[in-house]
Amino acid sequence: MGAYTYLNESEFNLYSKVEDKDLNELFQEVSKAFPNTYYLSTMTFIKKDGFFSKPKQIDRYEMYVRHDNSSEVQIFNFPSEGGFFPRVDGYTVMTYFFGLLNASRRKVTPSTLTENKEG
Repeated sequence: MGAYTYLNESEFNLYSKVEDKDLNELFQEVSKAFPNTYYLSTMTFIKKDGFFSKPKQIDRYEMYVRHDNSSEVQIFNFPSEGGFFPRVDGYTVMTYFFGLLNASRRKVTPSTLTENKEG
């Protein structure tokens, strides 16, 4: 069972881009392939390893999936991270996005998967 929440229009606009240049470029490609479907919220944490070390900024992302044009969205649960409201690094989100784009370009559907197994 998925976790759902509601976002307003300003949140949809805010979560339509991210600061990370590479991730944002890929995110915009996904947004063109799947308009008004995927949104990313960024949480920034400051980590300090030791007394003399400089603080390190760590960004974590939470993905929302919009199934129709309502304000209700599903909070995407990445299985590798566990937890109920997972926040993952940019590489995990990019890996998922590459898979989405690959499937959209190949027009993969459940019926095409079963057709390829014949023989």
